[in-house]
Amino acid sequence: MTTIKDVAKHANVSVATVSRVLNKKGYVSKDAEEAVLAAIKELKYRPNAVARTLYNKSSRMIGLIVPDISNPFFPELARAVEDIAMTYGYTVVLCNADENSKKEQQYLEALKQKYVDGIILTTNQLAFSDYSELDVPMVALDRVIGERIPTVVSSNEDGARTATSYLIKNGCKFIAHLRGPKGLTTAEDRLRVSEK
Repeated sequence: MTTIKDVAKHANVSVATVSRVLNKKGYVSKDAEEAVLAAIKELKYRPNAVARTLYNKSSRMIGLIVPDISNPFFPELARAVEDIAMTYGYTVVLCNADENSKKEQQYLEALKQKYVDGIILTTNQLAFSDYSELDVPMVALDRVIGERIPTVVSSNEDGARTATSYLIKNGCKFIAHLRGPKGLTTAEDRLRVSEK
């Protein structure tokens, strides 16, 4: 396996010069840059992803934590997140928390140790402080976790109201509401409309 030292030797430059070319940081003469790029191509060098992650403290990965992958909503969500992330050069790491706070905490710690560039949460099993202490950019989907974590949610009350109105306009006389789990904000919002 070709190393950065092999590339430096082949290009007749220092390891630091190769590093500057790879990381696009610092001054490198045009001749040295061309020699390094030619050596990389000739030797078929591939940078060590683990070393780059440790050096840059960035992995080009995003963690996606879902509460239950068997719920049909979450595989569709994961697919959409993955499709968009790939267009920006990110890989998505899917974590199924199984509605288990201990498992969710383990995933959060593992993602932080892997230097993920961000976490998308669709769970809220833990306290706000558990999330904020991680010092990793986060976005919550479909769940409000805290004021300082950006959140993307549907307007559940408006959606329930629109669906109910549609059924009534189409002649439905007896409408059943199948609620989600107690304590889940989205389910509570939808139930509030059906009770009115």
